[in-house]
Amino acid sequence: MFEYKLTNGIYTIGRDKKHFIQYNDYFEHNTFFQCPKCKSLNVERESAYGSNAPVVIVRSCEDCGYKHTTELTREGE
Repeated sequence: MFEYKLTNGIYTIGRDKKHFIQYNDYFEHNTFFQCPKCKSLNVERESAYGSNAPVVIVRSCEDCGYKHTTELTREGE
């Protein structure tokens, strides 16, 4: 279950040890991620596309090397 918290216009989504922590800045209209292991904000994102939509998203921390892969599927598949 994700936790939502609003601080100074920045919405925090997710706080577990597996997924990268997502921050949405509603004043700057920006989204950024934080590593769940070392708390670094130096996170890179790579996507693989199929039919003009992402099907695999890989986020990796440039500081500690932690990676998490998300495979996107349609409901019912």
